[in-house]
Amino acid sequence: MLVCKIVEIWNASSKNVSLLNTEAPQDGVMDVPPGQSRGLGVAGGVTHGTAVPWCNSAADFDKHRIDVTVGARVFKVWQADPGSSERIRLSGDGAWHWPGDVIGGYAAAGVLEAATLGNDRVLVAHDATLWLLPTVVAALLRAAAGAAASQGGHISADNDPRRDVAVTSVPKSRAVAFSMAGIPSDALLQGRPGAQWLYRDSGKRYEFTIDAGGAVTVAPPLPPVPSFASPGAFVQPLTEAISFNRKRKGEAIPRPVFDLIAANGGRLFAKEKGTDRLFFAIVDEMFVGVAAGRTFAVPSTYSSSIPKRARAARAPRTSRRRWTATSDAIPRRSASRSFGSRSRSESWR
Repeated sequence: MLVCKIVEIWNASSKNVSLLNTEAPQDGVMDVPPGQSRGLGVAGGVTHGTAVPWCNSAADFDKHRIDVTVGARVFKVWQADPGSSERIRLSGDGAWHWPGDVIGGYAAAGVLEAATLGNDRVLVAHDATLWLLPTVVAALLRAAAGAAASQGGHISADNDPRRDVAVTSVPKSRAVAFSMAGIPSDALLQGRPGAQWLYRDSGKRYEFTIDAGGAVTVAPPLPPVPSFASPGAFVQPLTEAISFNRKRKGEAIPRPVFDLIAANGGRLFAKEKGTDRLFFAIVDEMFVGVAAGRTFAVPSTYSSSIPKRARAARAPRTSRRRWTATSDAIPRRSASRSFGSRSRSESWR
């Protein structure tokens, strides 16, 4: 039975974070500010870390756990082995669970893991959950971040004045693309049967142009699409913009003025004039599927940075014919269908 140590806490949340080990209260830390890190078990200027307690019964839970407080929320952390599965566990509701959910990141605590990446971990605290990283991985991330910072790179939020870097470009106001999915996508929207059989190498030709006002137009014209900003209404394609910088479900933002575009297939990229912000749009449903005699759109590859337990991927609704900011772009999700087993739909976690 191996013992893992947490040697450092990184606060990636928007609130102060505190840690208390009920087995070793002297190793705890209080009020780590957002964006800061703090060593655990520091004595004589040396960081010794704090051991993650083992707990295999509810009766021992009060004395054998770590409490991590993020703002007003308290997470419980401990090690448990229900049988050939030594893992560090996490409780998000503060209650005892058996065997308990596995903490995000590097939770394994076995002999093989100790021999490869060691038993020392860095605890990363977010507003919604906790993660663990091996110290060697954390060191690599720090080194990479330092190298990027030395060249002027940085990660910034919406309120960071460095976010939008002034970038001039050679204007490119026209792009032509041939979409293999254009013909079946049109047939699907029109309710014509057999749309899944209409894919052609030549596809459908699109010509995109930036007009004098910095808006993108397309020929042949596309039919109106549901509005993101005004649910229930319909708008002309490529007239609304969505950002996922602050909200996972996205939020409407003013449509940028563009100065450079590039297109391939049914996908279009555009750069905002004077900045380094990139946007993309999808003008066709890329894949058409059939089930029980009914045709429907199968979502394209999408990504999610939200930690979750493994389960079938729910279908994201593509931001079709709307501008979507490329930073943290996670399409809206549908609660109606699961596409986790379809080869054309891939979930990144």
